[in-house]
Amino acid sequence: MRKIFFISIWVCAYMLTSCHNAHNHRAAEHNHEMHDDHDEDHHDEDEDEHDHDHDHAKKGNHPDGEIAFTCQQAKEAGLKTETVTAGEFAHVIKASGKIISASGDEVTLVAPVSGIISFASGSLAEGKSISNGESIAHISSQNMAEGDVVTKLKNELTAATAEYERLKSLVEDKIVTAREFEDAKLRYEQAKNAYSAVAVKASGKGVAITSSMKGYLKNLLVGAGEYVEVGRPIAVIAKNQKMQLRADVSERYFHLLNGVRSAHFKMTYDDHLYKISEMGGRLLSVGKSSTENSGTVPVTFEFNNVGNIVSGAFAEVFLLLQPNEKVLSIPVSALAESQGIFFVYVQHESECFVRREVKLGQNNGERVEILSGLNEGDKVVTDGSTQVRLASNSTAIPAHNHNH
Repeated sequence: MRKIFFISIWVCAYMLTSCHNAHNHRAAEHNHEMHDDHDEDHHDEDEDEHDHDHDHAKKGNHPDGEIAFTCQQAKEAGLKTETVTAGEFAHVIKASGKIISASGDEVTLVAPVSGIISFASGSLAEGKSISNGESIAHISSQNMAEGDVVTKLKNELTAATAEYERLKSLVEDKIVTAREFEDAKLRYEQAKNAYSAVAVKASGKGVAITSSMKGYLKNLLVGAGEYVEVGRPIAVIAKNQKMQLRADVSERYFHLLNGVRSAHFKMTYDDHLYKISEMGGRLLSVGKSSTENSGTVPVTFEFNNVGNIVSGAFAEVFLLLQPNEKVLSIPVSALAESQGIFFVYVQHESECFVRREVKLGQNNGERVEILSGLNEGDKVVTDGSTQVRLASNSTAIPAHNHNH
């Protein structure tokens, strides 16, 4: 019996020991799995931190806003750059202006007789080239109640000639007074001049109106079939060789006008910048008082017409005064604008560009003063900035992803 009792105690002890060992083994396995998971998490964190540091390093080399633009793209876009340097830049006064013909460069044709006007060419129009001595119109009075002017003048000359010849013989015999003879002589000379002026230009079409110089038809002042009185202006012929630029300057700049040296200007119908200094031009006059009702002072230049400038056209004028030294300036073509903010593209590396906001000073139509945003030595895009801007929307340098 005692033997059976001890055997039972031994079996129970063995079972308790086995259970305890199994529990410890499972706990150890659990702890080992947690340790492995922790190592894996720690490894992933190290990997992420490494990737983050690597990406951050790459972003440090290529700052936000940098634009990739390859040499091939630059060649295709005709891209040009200019290194910013300090130099002379003249003080500028901006004004509106107008092109006018120079004195002696145009002539007004007038009607030599009264009558109905007809044009010599059905295609006569302003801007047409006119030769010296060319007929542009005829005036006829053949079907008018007063009769044909040419015939009338001829008859008056015949009568005046006869009277003059009659009195000429009588005055020698003192039958008529010298005063009567002089009056007859005067009437004869007037009739002769009047008839001679129109006879050489008369034809079956009437009396021709001819140009006295070579040029172009600037203004046609009458219409075909219109009745005109003698002396009425018919047309204006201009040589279009010498022209004048009249700038209308606000009177608030009057105290600066004595410093005006030259000017640049742009016509309203094209973007070309004209320079008085390159057109054989010179300053003619500076007004001493403001124009009535306009509050402006006229400043006038004369220049040689280069063939693309139309008399009577309006212009944007940049008056140039004494230059200032050590001014940063760039070509106007380098500027880009967005919502009233101006910026340029600066070359950062051979194929990398950065957009830079700039604050502008004065503008002479060709170059613009830079007050802030650029430093001497910066290389800015002067031609092709539009292509660089378009490239910024699609080829900005991305952050570098490093995969292990």
